Amino acid sequence: MAEKVIISGGSGFIGSAMAETLAQAGYNVVVLSRRSEGEEASITFDVWDGQTVGPWAQHLDGAAAVVNLAGESLADERWTAERKQALLDSRVKSTRTLMDALEQTPRRPEALIQASAIGFYGSGEDDIFTENSPGGTGFLAEVCRQWEQAAQPAQSLGVRLVIMRLGVVLGRDGGILKRLLTLFRRGLGGPWGSGRQWLSWVHLADVISAVEYFLHTPTAQGVYNLTSPQPVQVREFARCLGAALHRPAIMKAPAAILRLALGEMADEMLLSGQRVEPRKLLQEGFSFRFSDLKNALKDIVS
Repeated sequence: MAEKVIISGGSGFIGSAMAETLAQAGYNVVVLSRRSEGEEASITFDVWDGQTVGPWAQHLDGAAAVVNLAGESLADERWTAERKQALLDSRVKSTRTLMDALEQTPRRPEALIQASAIGFYGSGEDDIFTENSPGGTGFLAEVCRQWEQAAQPAQSLGVRLVIMRLGVVLGRDGGILKRLLTLFRRGLGGPWGSGRQWLSWVHLADVISAVEYFLHTPTAQGVYNLTSPQPVQVREFARCLGAALHRPAIMKAPAAILRLALGEMADEMLLSGQRVEPRKLLQEGFSFRFSDLKNALKDIVS
């Protein structure tokens, strides 16, 4: 019988690609989503609200692992006070609900692979952040701190806990790149802000490969930075994306305009950056398929 993997929040950009890849690899995949999406070969969809333990919890019994990606998109709306609370709750409350369900599960999963983000570290121009770096300040740092904290009870329940601090995930069908491709293809792309801020990126394929590594490696536990070993500055990212599309990349987006349009979101998500190193994965011998930005973008846009 195929091992069962549960993906909560599995209908989004990362989760849908992950579900498809794991199903192709022979796993019995269950996607927990706010909306029912039918059933595919080796993928079962079930509805959950992220707030209450319901019938969906039966899938946890005897599962090999849970991958928790639940959380509303950070960039869909301007960060009003109400929106910020919704972003926090969608991550923290859903994770706490998952912990409640695990506590009630007779045969608990062996592992919980919990999403977080490099926003945990705050921003820094010259710092290099590793898994041992302290948490930073700001809204995103606080969201990540509470998100990770909500998953900690898994360990006392005997479930191996892996926390993925994700960088900027690059893929064709979602995330920042989906938005940028339209601009750059029209010749309207370029660096934003000073262009000197660091962008720690990772190819979607490497995110999925890392999850498979965590599934197969019983000794993997604790925090892992999930970013390419070669972060770049925003001006280099814009240059490489323009080159991949054979378009100019000279249309700068000034900080003042971004702040006017996006408010606090602009400062935390676009105008500041983190130079993050995936030290733990590298030390454990994990091999990134896409460590070079040029090759990653070529793969995505081709």
